Amino acid sequence: MYETKQRNYILEVLKENKDKHLNCEEIHDILKQKQNPVSLATLYRSLDKLVSLNIIRKYTTSHFGKACYQYIDDNCKAHNHFHLICLKCNKLIHLDCDIMNNFLEHVEEHHEFKILPEKVVYYGYCSDCRGE
Repeated sequence: MYETKQRNYILEVLKENKDKHLNCEEIHDILKQKQNPVSLATLYRSLDKLVSLNIIRKYTTSHFGKACYQYIDDNCKAHNHFHLICLKCNKLIHLDCDIMNNFLEHVEEHHEFKILPEKVVYYGYCSDCRGE
């Protein structure tokens, strides 16, 4: 992959925030705060390239209405998982457990339908926002 300084800055931001989903404006703001400004055009091109290289994941949620990006770490590359998003703080939680994997297998085997877990997002409130 041809690397640019700007692309490395963007990737660094996504790695530092791998437990969050960030949209372009948020990434752009973080880069400015870090004194690594990148034009929006460069940001969009770089994000598209990183998605095509399967380094980051792009998804759109109906709640936020914007494309969000997330770094795919080694754990994510090994398997797909569902996402939980807190409606209050926007925290992103990766849901990977045997119960959900059994559910995926059940649906495929008994209902002849393959669910793409990376496209599934559950909304609710995290324990921090519920005060637990």
